[in-house]
Amino acid sequence: MMAALLAGIGIGAGLWLVVSGLAPLPVPLTKALAGLGQPRDIPAAGEAVGLDARVGRRLRRIGPVDRAVDLVRADLRVLGRDPDEAAAEIATYGVVGLLWAPVVTAAIWILGVRLPVLVPGWLSVLGAGLIVAASVRSTRSKATEARAAFSHALSAWCEVVSMMVAAGHELHGAVFAAAAQGTGAAFREIRTALDRGFLAGEQPWDSLAGLGRDLGVNELVEVASTLALAGDEGAAVADTLASKARSIRERLTTDIERRSAGATERMAIPGAMVLIGFVWLLAYPALHLILQEAR
Repeated sequence: MMAALLAGIGIGAGLWLVVSGLAPLPVPLTKALAGLGQPRDIPAAGEAVGLDARVGRRLRRIGPVDRAVDLVRADLRVLGRDPDEAAAEIATYGVVGLLWAPVVTAAIWILGVRLPVLVPGWLSVLGAGLIVAASVRSTRSKATEARAAFSHALSAWCEVVSMMVAAGHELHGAVFAAAAQGTGAAFREIRTALDRGFLAGEQPWDSLAGLGRDLGVNELVEVASTLALAGDEGAAVADTLASKARSIRERLTTDIERRSAGATERMAIPGAMVLIGFVWLLAYPALHLILQEAR
């Protein structure tokens, strides 16, 4: 009786932790409204910003956890997430994956079914690996969407810089002025990189190239190379930036069409399964009669 009670409490606590993690408390309305239009705060290196960050900093001393974070470091950067908090999240998912099999095995054991010890052990390892892989895949999927949004903003920024340079503005001033005109996370990242580079005495294109490498946005690195060619050697840049903006938009349009085509193809699978089931439903009575007569 006591074992069943403890198992029930453990299962209930585990389900509560999973549900509370999947559906966190909503942000208060006043805090959400106060954050509108404000630049995103990026934690400084080595700064503890909460319990998750402090726990994650210790967990990153573990080799597998640190390697898992390194796999998505650029993705975390483009999403504006702290690597320490991501380490705590990955470790939590791993612990949940390790514990689900022992909990289920204990419940089955209470019902009188005995399983070999190796079965829950291997299932725990498999569950932990699958859940961590799903977490990494989710992070990369969100980062891909964030990079696509950044590329949209980058194409607009290139168009503005191109028009300002064609109108006779100096290249340095056009780069800063175009970044100041836009809103959103992408333009904030560009403005922050340019301001930091200006304070450090760097050229604007060097700052943009570093930002592109940090975010994993290759288009920004290419644009920075074009700006560097114009700034260092005096090459014409207006037409080049305009064509680069068009190529970015064409690539994004191609990606959207490719995803739409893939979704359309996947939609055909359920329809085919329904058709197969319907045909089987119609053919089964006749097939049953044929088999009965053959006997």
